[in-house]
Amino acid sequence: MDPIKFCRNILSFTLIISSSCGIHNYSDSPIENRKIEKGNVLCVFAHQDDDAFIISRLKSHFDSGDSIVVVYTTFFSHNREKYSRKRISESKKALEAIHVSTPIFWDYPDTKTYNYVNEIISRLDSIITAYKPKVIYVPAYEGGNIDHDVANFCVAHLPDNSAKIYEFPLYSAYKTFLLPFVHRNFPRTIGTEVYLLDKSQYQFVKEYWGNYHSQKLRFELYLRIVSSIKHVFGYEYIRELPHYNYQEHPPAKNIAYKRYTKARFSDFENGIKKLTLHQVLIK
Repeated sequence: MDPIKFCRNILSFTLIISSSCGIHNYSDSPIENRKIEKGNVLCVFAHQDDDAFIISRLKSHFDSGDSIVVVYTTFFSHNREKYSRKRISESKKALEAIHVSTPIFWDYPDTKTYNYVNEIISRLDSIITAYKPKVIYVPAYEGGNIDHDVANFCVAHLPDNSAKIYEFPLYSAYKTFLLPFVHRNFPRTIGTEVYLLDKSQYQFVKEYWGNYHSQKLRFELYLRIVSSIKHVFGYEYIRELPHYNYQEHPPAKNIAYKRYTKARFSDFENGIKKLTLHQVLIK
């Protein structure tokens, strides 16, 4: 093995372990005062597998009798259609766990959704009008992935919406060096609800992740390491969507777009400027 690559791997594992120590705790106790909003629930995800980061909470919605609609905005790659179809198949199978039988898949190109802001808002508005959800979940505005941030922006700028909107973190570049998942939380914790999963809920999350075989190489080793230390994925984080100024950088130390894609923050800025004049840019 290349000695530089070997050293990077060792450093990666060290970062994972050190970042977990003293931050996360695992408990057998059930969550107390777990507040689940009654009524229909809409989830707006950018990618197939984003759902896994709040799946325990979504299951609690289902257990409380709420109906759930799931929308995925991106089609991973038209140049790798077989892989993209596999991801879609995996998400369909995974969502059966919360009885979502017909998730909605749009085909906006991965890492390029900033070119379709008006269209995404319009299509989401049609769903809102027909479905009238009381709760909406969307990935956080955190500078980790441009499609996550576009989805957040579009939900925040729905023209007529009375639902409570919650955002949840996936990953960003703050406080990290080599890995995106070292701190999966909000850099500003005001208003953040932290849900500690009990053993059965944590097992459910692990089994749910197991449906995403296409992500196995990316997550399996990481999950094995952290789950034996401090159960990083034994937590779920949400907060009500803040009133962001989307013309400013997300509240993170670094913007990670270019780290995983060829996108830049200027692409996001140019995309949101394409809103039609009757829509409010800064909300």
